[in-house]
Amino acid sequence: SSDLEVPVVARLEVDPATLRARAEALAAAIAAAGGPAVTVEASTATVGGGAMPTASLPSWAVVVAGAAAAIDARLRAAAVPVIARIADGRVWLDARTLADDELPAVVAALGPG
Repeated sequence: SSDLEVPVVARLEVDPATLRARAEALAAAIAAAGGPAVTVEASTATVGGGAMPTASLPSWAVVVAGAAAAIDARLRAAAVPVIARIADGRVWLDARTLADDELPAVVAALGPG
């Protein structure tokens, strides 16, 4: 057996309480860095591939206030590009798609400015 962890499998297995805590930590870090206004909201993550193209899982997301297209463009153009989802005219950063060690890059991408 192997000790290698498959990132997709690891993210599928994270429980909603951990995801909510991750989203709340990200929201607090964005606020502390002087970033845009954000809220933490329940969401649904779509697996979207392989043997599970339509499967979805409960999740939590940080939702960024402001002009979605401009925020999305800013995230993608960051030193470490961040790919978000736009739904209902808002930018959603799903905690299921982020690892704890990736949060500082998201904060930097959304920093003041």
